[in-house]
Amino acid sequence: MIWGIIFKKAFVEQLIENKKILSQLSSGIRPKDMELHFEDDMVITNYYDATILYYYYLKALDMGDMQKIVSSINMLEKNLALLPALMQTPIYFDICFVACLTNDMEKAKSFYEKSGKTLQKDKDCNGLRIKAYYEFYVNNNNEAAFQLSNEAMLVTEVYPLKGQAIMEEDLIKQLLQKIGK
Repeated sequence: MIWGIIFKKAFVEQLIENKKILSQLSSGIRPKDMELHFEDDMVITNYYDATILYYYYLKALDMGDMQKIVSSINMLEKNLALLPALMQTPIYFDICFVACLTNDMEKAKSFYEKSGKTLQKDKDCNGLRIKAYYEFYVNNNNEAAFQLSNEAMLVTEVYPLKGQAIMEEDLIKQLLQKIGK
């Protein structure tokens, strides 16, 4: 890494940027308050670019900026091949979530199915929030959405990315308001 810094290798700069962002989230800085440098017309060429794009998506999500939410998740979807297989499934979760928000039920169902057992077994606040929104929007099951939302609220404080946990809690509260509970 030191040689990469000395010789100004782009991947080292991207790695450092990723670490800065992750440190912000871990320390309790919300995604909407992150210092994040991403251009809407940025070309995604590698895993590091895609990771920064994911953080950009989280920032847009926390800000409630639907245009940026949709554009960033669409860009992530187009560049899934740049991500290791292990990271693709969590992106499927978010594609499903955004499809729910945009009333694209076929896409939501497709990516929910692609997520397979991974999402079904997911018990952190992020996964539970996505399942709750899916129940509300796709299955029209307010009771299941309410139950999943409550489970998500119980685990937000143990989520390792404290800043994201704050955002997750707000997104869950927004769904609870829609449910009317």
